[in-house]
Amino acid sequence: MGSFNSLFQALLLFTLINSASILAERSMYIVHMEKLVMPKAFSSHHHWYSAILYSLKTVSDKVSTLVPLKLFYTYNHAIHRFSVVLSTEKLEALKKMPGYITAYPDHTLHVDTTRTTDFLSLNKAGRLWSASNYSTDAIIGVIDSEVWPESASFRDIRMGEIPRRWKGTCEPGIQFKSSMCNRKLIGARYFNKGVFAQDPNISFVYNSPRDEMRHGTHTTSIADGNYVRGVSYFGYVKGTARGIAPCERLEVYKVTRSRARSLTSSIIVGMDHALADDIDIISMSISFWGALPYEDPISIASFETMEKGVLVSSSVGNRGSDLIDCSGKFVVIDS
Repeated sequence: MGSFNSLFQALLLFTLINSASILAERSMYIVHMEKLVMPKAFSSHHHWYSAILYSLKTVSDKVSTLVPLKLFYTYNHAIHRFSVVLSTEKLEALKKMPGYITAYPDHTLHVDTTRTTDFLSLNKAGRLWSASNYSTDAIIGVIDSEVWPESASFRDIRMGEIPRRWKGTCEPGIQFKSSMCNRKLIGARYFNKGVFAQDPNISFVYNSPRDEMRHGTHTTSIADGNYVRGVSYFGYVKGTARGIAPCERLEVYKVTRSRARSLTSSIIVGMDHALADDIDIISMSISFWGALPYEDPISIASFETMEKGVLVSSSVGNRGSDLIDCSGKFVVIDS
């Protein structure tokens, strides 16, 4: 009996190790298809992409039985792409499909901090702030680890009604209620499909727009935090704190989790929803280094977003003046 148990445990361990190695051979990709090639039989690009993945089921590989093909995100506004987890065999089969252009691996990005006001030389004497009326009723979409809504920076004191053109929403989740949004923090969304694709067993502190690492709360208050009086640093340097555009409206998009990392697929879906929500400005204090602009899907999405009249502001990184830090960010750089 003892030898049988030992044999069973050894077989179980081998099965688990083999399954883990097979799962490791798949990766998330952001796939670029030529949208004009879509057959007229399909009512939308989403249906076309789904049909493409369905056709790939006939491709035999050792991952198929363990990991079914699934369309994670369809991007319709910032760029026309979709994200999916593929094995090497299925990726090669996809490359032979009509309309295929390229597939970008889903990269990990890192959060940054900024000193934008100093960099832009903004001050009361320059009149640029007052001339813009502090961006009253403009809507900024911040893509980050997102928000702690109880912060005084996000109170809606002396703010009027939400602009009717806004099309966003305030998604509830763990320790985050829709009622926590107001006339300042008008909307909040969160995206986690890419993270679950990488690690199905992962657990989150807050599976919601609530900020679990405080970086998003920090950068969001820098961008458009409302006036907060009586602020000090442990009793020193007392005064009034505010963001660059305190009268601006805010919608947040959570793409960063613990360990201060984000996925390209999550950031692009945040940009895609920001365009659909009718945002005026997208702000990201997140950087990825090592890709040329024409090989970085975030840079491509930023350029196409700018062509649609939405300004994209991205940080350059916290790692000094190395030119690699800014290779993928070419729209607006805050330092």
